[in-house]
Amino acid sequence: MLYRLLITGLISGVVAGAVATIFHFFMVQPLILEAEKYEIQFPVVATPEEPSRIHTHEPQSLDDGIQRNTFTFIANIIVGIAFGILLATGLTLYGRPIGWIEGIGWGTAGFLAFSLLPALGLPPELPGSATAELFPRQVWWLSTAFASVIGIALVVFNSQYLWKATGLTALIVPHVIGAPKPPSGAVGSVPPELAAHFVVNTLFFSAIMWVILGMTSFYVMQRLDANDKIFLQTET
Repeated sequence: MLYRLLITGLISGVVAGAVATIFHFFMVQPLILEAEKYEIQFPVVATPEEPSRIHTHEPQSLDDGIQRNTFTFIANIIVGIAFGILLATGLTLYGRPIGWIEGIGWGTAGFLAFSLLPALGLPPELPGSATAELFPRQVWWLSTAFASVIGIALVVFNSQYLWKATGLTALIVPHVIGAPKPPSGAVGSVPPELAAHFVVNTLFFSAIMWVILGMTSFYVMQRLDANDKIFLQTET
């Protein structure tokens, strides 16, 4: 079981991370580079409590661009594998055969839990955006993702209305509590139009990755099951 889980997570993660990187290079990275231009010209306005919020970037050189692209590719592969293992774990615990539709459904659920629902409180942020402290944002994001996983599972896999209501509550509670907000008076340097474009493109990029994770996980598990059947028939 562990072998099946790791192989599924590894293969699906590498495929999804590689494909998602292509979308990142064409749809997300140009917006980041554009935002850095604004950050150089108009640094984030600091508050009296946080003077360190003023920061700038040097213009990117060719070597920096190659290094950035390499690190981006590696990071997407690592993230893809991590999410692939999570998805494979869920499918293993589910314990039933799945088809293409179910694979896409599981990928969509992952997108909702780890991307879309947390983004309702903490949307993807460009360099130069006014943000809250990092640690509270990380805690809220992780809590929201965990609550979203539990909530989606309770809503989808239970027929009792009480459990479905509990799942809906788990989905709503993090947003009722609210995500950490930037300090009062902090002003970002990024134009709102650019920030909005970045949010949409980042979520699209994430959706592509999760759908590919779901479809690839289905294919890999199907092939592993077929190989196991052939092995058992050979043994007998």
